Amino acid sequence: PTVTRLYSPPFILGPTRSKQSEVGDVCSDAPSRCNVLFVGYCLSHDQRWILVSCTDQQGELLETCVINIDVPNRARRPKFSPRKIGLQKLWEWCVSIIQMTSLPWRIVIGRLGRLGHGELKDWSVLLGEHSLNSVGRQLREACLMCGLSTADSPSILSACLVSMEPQGSFVVMP
Repeated sequence: PTVTRLYSPPFILGPTRSKQSEVGDVCSDAPSRCNVLFVGYCLSHDQRWILVSCTDQQGELLETCVINIDVPNRARRPKFSPRKIGLQKLWEWCVSIIQMTSLPWRIVIGRLGRLGHGELKDWSVLLGEHSLNSVGRQLREACLMCGLSTADSPSILSACLVSMEPQGSFVVMP
């Protein structure tokens, strides 16, 4: 027998209605035409994997991913950065989720744990204006190749990075 997994959330939050909309804000003009993608990630205990999960603002979307960043013979590769490659794979995974839709997105990426200087520099390249414009162009071109109009193509309106450091009194048990 074939086993099919289907995500069925126990509840879905209703759309929010803002009482005052800011001028020029795409989300406030059409609340149903803009989504927020919340991405959370952390390193595994042995630091060989990046564990990633994401959802949208209403809980309709739930995706998880495990990214391998283990490098065999790490001592022999002094100029290789597994963190940079891992973050690039994480970003590509986020873009692939956005690519399945036809909406503009705001992305909030949250790191569980300390965000180091090198990791911040790597994210600044991935989330910089040049990179976001490049990804937006790729998304539009992919939709044109599928026969969709540019109005129905997914896009990234903004992206932000946050870090949540663990607190001594807060314990998560596996």
